[in-house]
Amino acid sequence: MGGIGKTTIARVVYKRTSHEFDFSILLTNVRSNVEKSGLVNLQKKLLSGIWMKEDDILDLHQGAAIIRRFCHHKKVLLILDDVSHPDHLNFLAAKQEWFGIGSRVVITTRNEHLLIKHGVERRFKVWGLNNDEALQLFSRKAFRKEYPEKKFLGLSNSVVIYANGLPLAVEVLGASLNGRGITEWKSPLSKLGKVCNSEILDVLKMSYDRLDDEEKKIFLDIACFFNGEDKDRLTEILIACDVSAVIGIKVLIENNHVLSKNTGTEAIEGIVVQSTEPGVKVEVNSKSFLPLNKLRYLKINNVNISKGLQYLPNSLKDS
Repeated sequence: MGGIGKTTIARVVYKRTSHEFDFSILLTNVRSNVEKSGLVNLQKKLLSGIWMKEDDILDLHQGAAIIRRFCHHKKVLLILDDVSHPDHLNFLAAKQEWFGIGSRVVITTRNEHLLIKHGVERRFKVWGLNNDEALQLFSRKAFRKEYPEKKFLGLSNSVVIYANGLPLAVEVLGASLNGRGITEWKSPLSKLGKVCNSEILDVLKMSYDRLDDEEKKIFLDIACFFNGEDKDRLTEILIACDVSAVIGIKVLIENNHVLSKNTGTEAIEGIVVQSTEPGVKVEVNSKSFLPLNKLRYLKINNVNISKGLQYLPNSLKDS
């Protein structure tokens, strides 16, 4: 997950252990650096870490051969941070045999499948902070202390609960509140859960942006309609709705207005309608689904359909 602390851990590993190796190379932000200047330049940066002239590298294959030749008998610590494509590994650290005895290659990525495909057997998931750890980190950023002042404790705990263990969120929110009085806290805290901080959102959105169109479609289906659904049941629904076709969800909107006012459009592909108020049922009229020719998902709970439904689109599948 973005912002969970992978790069921070990589830097700590480098700082604490680099003295144990003949050569230590830390390559952070592999993905963005490759996008900016290419993978050959990253090979050159790696070789510069072992005091080699890198000007003669003409292409990726030559760069890989040089890395293999000069690292083969050396005890090397190589940290590759934020790897996102198989080529990053294939041309920077393809095999264990590239490096001498006692060498270590540490890889951070948001995509565990890359590690599996590359044959990396020792894999570790980075978990979020617990409440005590998050409160301590927040206090360091907001107050430059290990613990909040008493009058700020309740508000600080609200931030920690909202951040849900994500270090990036804790740090960003703590820094934004640093040096502010208690009255100044209430405005930004009132937005928690309503408006996501743009710095946090940008990092989290990277994970979504890296998905292909079909994966984005499935993600949105789950986020909007099937959050908490049993996996096997969800799989049946998705298969029945032919999610293997790259269609893409065009419009995801709040649906109670659609149902009551007949303002649906052909772009709507899924609707979940249910009342969250005890004893209150949503009213659905008999023609609610008439315009929804692309509707693929329909989930109805606690709804009053007093006159029945005159029409359901053929695009719905029985599951």
